[in-house]
Amino acid sequence: MRHLSSLYFGAMVWIVILAPAYSQLPTKPPEFQPVQPIQPPKLPPNAVPQIPVRLGADLVVETIEILVSNPGDNPAFATGRPIYTHSSVNIRPIFKNIGTTTANIEDVSWALTGGPTIPQGTLYGRTFGGRLRGALAPNATTTGSLGYFGPGQVAAGTYTINVTVDSANRVVELSEINNVTSVSLTVLPSNLYTGQADLRFGTVSVTEDTSNPYSLKRNYVVDATVINAGTFPAYLHGNGVIRAEKNLTTSHSEGYFVSLFPNQTKTIRFSASVDYGATLTETLTTDSMQLVAESDETNNSYTLTIAAPPRPISAIGDLVITDAYFEYFPNPNRFYFLKVTLRNHGPGTVTICDHYSWVTKNAPEGLGWVANAPQHPVQLGPGQSYTPSTSARQSLSQGAFSLTLEANPNRTIPERHYTNNSYTFTVRIPEDVRTSP
Repeated sequence: MRHLSSLYFGAMVWIVILAPAYSQLPTKPPEFQPVQPIQPPKLPPNAVPQIPVRLGADLVVETIEILVSNPGDNPAFATGRPIYTHSSVNIRPIFKNIGTTTANIEDVSWALTGGPTIPQGTLYGRTFGGRLRGALAPNATTTGSLGYFGPGQVAAGTYTINVTVDSANRVVELSEINNVTSVSLTVLPSNLYTGQADLRFGTVSVTEDTSNPYSLKRNYVVDATVINAGTFPAYLHGNGVIRAEKNLTTSHSEGYFVSLFPNQTKTIRFSASVDYGATLTETLTTDSMQLVAESDETNNSYTLTIAAPPRPISAIGDLVITDAYFEYFPNPNRFYFLKVTLRNHGPGTVTICDHYSWVTKNAPEGLGWVANAPQHPVQLGPGQSYTPSTSARQSLSQGAFSLTLEANPNRTIPERHYTNNSYTFTVRIPEDVRTSP
């Protein structure tokens, strides 16, 4: 009974406590209060509202110019000309920065797509990259000569040229989806030529070069000429008009991109150095990468042979060491001085250049190998002498030594005799008295 009365009392307490709160509830909903709109600030007359500007570069290909050159055109390249299979075409895009900050154009590429199946060596379906270093300010433009194809490289048909700026995505841009621009290009069948090209060697001449009197070899100039004996133009690039395997040197700056029309020739100059009495054999090749479609692919090489005569005995000198002087300066200097007198005892001329050296034998400890060469080549005629010297700071062992000098030890200078190239004399090294620190 006590338990129930306690529950009842607790319930009464709960009702009494909540009654004031319930009595404070509103008797009707509050009236709706409309939200007042925010009024924009009043601008003075003719004022331009400020719009936030995004900062960043944005590179685009504004346009693509197609410059065409055909035989007899003046000027050589211009826009608006028809393109034939014998034409030379230069692709020149114009790039623009439509962003708000300066950008560096690092990488650009282009591709020629579409058209019919065309011979090997054309630009069909290939992509080539180029670099246009330099800053491009906002709204500024720059023009680049990006692509080129020559006669016979592209067959008749319709193609698409795609040019991409920032092709490697090196530049952070406001938009990365506007970097590509495309133009259509139609190549017409040639109205001047039929058939195919045929590259072959014409004349190859060899002339001795005597401009360097100090050379230890026989030097030659090789002029090799290539002719297009076919009926269609050929465009040579890649390894140049003519490629030599290993023994000839040249500058291909004038022979890397050459158009050869029927019966037209191109001469490339090479240089060669051949040892006396030796024979040089070299293979010259035109269109070495087979990038030109030819009617005959078997006549693109030429074997060159150059036989250098032996050096005449009457033209060979004979080096002899006729005198030597050695002195050592002990403490506190501790350096030595060596002077040698060389004489040409032969009937011919001896050229002493960077191939010349002498070797010391039986030298005191610390002296070792001594080498010297004139700053410029020295020619010794019959009976003439040359006196080189050398010195160095070096501590040497005390005592008397028999010192042997040998001229031309590696036999790089031709001589009548090598048995008289040594010279032996006695040197005395005084005691090197060291002072206490």
